[in-house]
Amino acid sequence: MWEPRKKSNPIWFIKKSRNIKANAMAKNRKSARRKLLYLLFRQNWNIGVVKSPIYEVAGLSGELKQKLALDSIVWMKEKRGEFRADPFPAVKQTKDGVRIFHEAYEWKTARGRIDYIDFSTDHGFGEPVESMVSAGHLSYPFVFENSGVVGYIPEHSSNRDVSFYPVDSEGIPKEKIEMIPNCGLIDSTIFRKDGLLWLFATTSGATHNSELHIYYSKSLKGPWIEHEANPVKVDAGSARPAGSVFVHQNCLFRPSQDCSAHYGSGIIINKIEILNKENFREQAVSEIRLGSDHRYDFGLHTLSSAGDFTVLDGARLESKMHPALDFAQHLIRKPYD
Repeated sequence: MWEPRKKSNPIWFIKKSRNIKANAMAKNRKSARRKLLYLLFRQNWNIGVVKSPIYEVAGLSGELKQKLALDSIVWMKEKRGEFRADPFPAVKQTKDGVRIFHEAYEWKTARGRIDYIDFSTDHGFGEPVESMVSAGHLSYPFVFENSGVVGYIPEHSSNRDVSFYPVDSEGIPKEKIEMIPNCGLIDSTIFRKDGLLWLFATTSGATHNSELHIYYSKSLKGPWIEHEANPVKVDAGSARPAGSVFVHQNCLFRPSQDCSAHYGSGIIINKIEILNKENFREQAVSEIRLGSDHRYDFGLHTLSSAGDFTVLDGARLESKMHPALDFAQHLIRKPYD
């Protein structure tokens, strides 16, 4: 039976239009504040060490133990004009300390290199030592042991390859072992499962923070096979790797970056529920963030286990012009956050 068309409510239409306009204006204001923030300030990353196991830092043992762990972070001494990030511990540690490979970035050259630094509970951080320099940018030196040989896989996507660099007792690379040629993978992270090596990474380009890709192989030298479901995950809030995959209570957990608000705003801990050649599924189970009572309250983006220790990095904003202006970032940040 035909019914006459109902007339729309003009008042509802006006309210909806106003809401759309208000939301658009709020979005534009937030975008403008974000541009102003990065025009005047820059992210200053630093490395910290916690004498707590990674599962406590990750929040898998409850909020209280996580808070106690995060409140006990020992940070490196800062040096203006550079930052240190992406910490990965050497495979073998002592009961009193750990060697940490990491990115050392200088603002004047806009290029990162790989350094290492020793930390001990008695003496704190030592002096950084240069490990690897390249004409291009280097970061994220993922430490890995292959057939008894320890080395790292740096992120150097501009070189268009993924390679493993064995290091000697002094932490210096001895050779280059190419793993995957002709690729632009970012923050390659490897672990073993079911007799295979699994490599997680994002790709360079517009999706470098949001598309997770997986490769697998029987050996480090390959061939590396691309996962059937790539990209296995599309989410700026939990795709990009943020450190070593770890085991807790017989389950695999993968740290990932939360880049939904801004680059490296926090770390999401994902429980890997399914991983095989055809399928992949993970579920976010906890997160790590530092509150405003911490110096490095603008972000976290790397977390790795070092036995009884956990290494991580944190970011704060500093003025591009003068240290005395660092405080002003909070005037812009509060509405932006």
